[in-house]
Amino acid sequence: MPSDGPHPGDPIDLLIPRPRLVRLLGESIIHAAPIRSLVRTRGLEDAAWQAQGEALGVRFEVDRSCMHGGYRLCVPRAPDDCVTLTAGDDDGFRNGRATLVQLAVGSEYQLTRDTLPACEIEDAPAFDVRGVMLDVSRMRVPTMRRLFAIVDQLALLKFNHLQLYVEHTFLYSGHEQVASGSSPITADELRRLDRYARSRGLTLAANQNCFGHMQRWLACEAYADLAETHGDWMFQDMPRHGAFSLCPTDPRSIELVDDLISQQLACVSSRLINIGCDETYDVGQGRSSEAVRRLGRALVYGRFVGQVCQRALARGARPMFWADIALEHPDALAHVPDEAIALVWGYEPSAAFSSWCRSCCAFGHEVWVCPGTSSWRSITGRTRERRGNMARAVREGLAHGAHGVLVCDWGDAGHLQQWPISLHALAQAADANWTGSAGRDVAQAESVQVFGDGTGQIGTWLDELGDVDVELRAAMANPPEGAPPLHNATALFTALWPARDGYVLPNDAEMWRMVRLRLDALAGSMPKGLSALVRDELEHTLRFAKFATDVGAALACGTSLPQDCKPRLERLARDHERLWRITSRPGGLADSLQSFARLWQRLAHCTNQ
Repeated sequence: MPSDGPHPGDPIDLLIPRPRLVRLLGESIIHAAPIRSLVRTRGLEDAAWQAQGEALGVRFEVDRSCMHGGYRLCVPRAPDDCVTLTAGDDDGFRNGRATLVQLAVGSEYQLTRDTLPACEIEDAPAFDVRGVMLDVSRMRVPTMRRLFAIVDQLALLKFNHLQLYVEHTFLYSGHEQVASGSSPITADELRRLDRYARSRGLTLAANQNCFGHMQRWLACEAYADLAETHGDWMFQDMPRHGAFSLCPTDPRSIELVDDLISQQLACVSSRLINIGCDETYDVGQGRSSEAVRRLGRALVYGRFVGQVCQRALARGARPMFWADIALEHPDALAHVPDEAIALVWGYEPSAAFSSWCRSCCAFGHEVWVCPGTSSWRSITGRTRERRGNMARAVREGLAHGAHGVLVCDWGDAGHLQQWPISLHALAQAADANWTGSAGRDVAQAESVQVFGDGTGQIGTWLDELGDVDVELRAAMANPPEGAPPLHNATALFTALWPARDGYVLPNDAEMWRMVRLRLDALAGSMPKGLSALVRDELEHTLRFAKFATDVGAALACGTSLPQDCKPRLERLARDHERLWRITSRPGGLADSLQSFARLWQRLAHCTNQ
């Protein structure tokens, strides 16, 4: 609802994504309230619009010459004329309806009128597939209510593809012990989510990592002997210990994968499945070492990925795979079926999407570019890096004919970020994926349409929050000789939970003081027009960031930790648990809370030194 304070401008300026072409026709007297009423009771559900569209004065016309997903929307000036929505396919009609809904919502925030603006809009997406992948394996599994709400949010933003990243959090029949304690998504829940997503124009693809990231499986006695190794190995230049990947030369590995693929595919109507297969750095450092010595890592990796793809194809599904390992060993792509979609991912502005797309296209694979929300390992988000990463992904993806964009929202290190941080990034990604350009300011539109903030300010506020430690990040990205550069994290998060040894926090007290001042200013300028839950989540985020700043400054500059360090950390843990229980399932919470316990052990050790 509208709130006190500054009000956004014309409803056309409150559209996200921004349409390609808008012609204003002057004032209209067609009232927006009936459309808002339908949306509030039935959302963007196809059946509701089919049943009530005519009663609302909306006429649907088919024109097969429209681009896939494209539409034309005409809001007339004359009161007796209908609103006309023209499209060539179901996707186009859904996208046009989303724009009509946003016009109606935007009009609610005008001080002088509650009517739709008379206009003609012609619009079509830059990418056919505009997807989101949510991490439900790094401890946090959303409730069904939250998943349904996310689908509604994504539909309004014209996303049309969704994946839930699964390692162990789907309840497979015959493998129940793997998901024990994680509050997994059941087969019935996945079917319900599939139906709900489909009714709002989103394709829910199956998703199961089938090679690496299998720690939870391999920790169970029944699967332990499928591991590549349980010993020491190197993850790039970082030492690791314990099971991670399936052994690609063990025939039982592919049989397990085949079972998982078949069970999850049975729960979704889509014939797409993400088989993962990323970051398998332990391959060749354990049981497959002899095969890698004889045949080469590319062949051993490529053959196993090819086998997984063939099992998916045999079940009538089209596989997609993370292409990072194959891009390090391009010969591996020759062993992956042409039908497989290559997912090229990178989460920094320097991500080499152009060369990655060229390499995959050279082997005949369809390519999707996969940037990130930059929410994980951040507390606050990373505005500058996210924007640069997204801009490069869509620019170079378009240049090389990428068919889709899959925006990834990970949950590394306890899934400690709050949903508004991720949602803010997804809203801006929606505009970039639709328009093919990531440089436009959609903060006001996002504020109104996504967060219901009648002041139109929360988008800009969140951008400022995401750059609160940008100078510290820049310094850590160019560290002293011998120290690793910072990536995929903020300086604030790294001060508390460094992803590896060797990071050097800047020992510039003035830098840390400025971060604290910015956070104090943001605490005083949080917009008023937010829901109680969003405000609660963002207030927790501010307390979290202030704590990280105070602790980081002490660690970096060699001063004493704050005297109230322990009670502040205990409150953060309590609030994290309280907010978690509102939107997420209980499984995984205990593991997430261990992040706070381990942090206190580290800080107590620093205090005693």
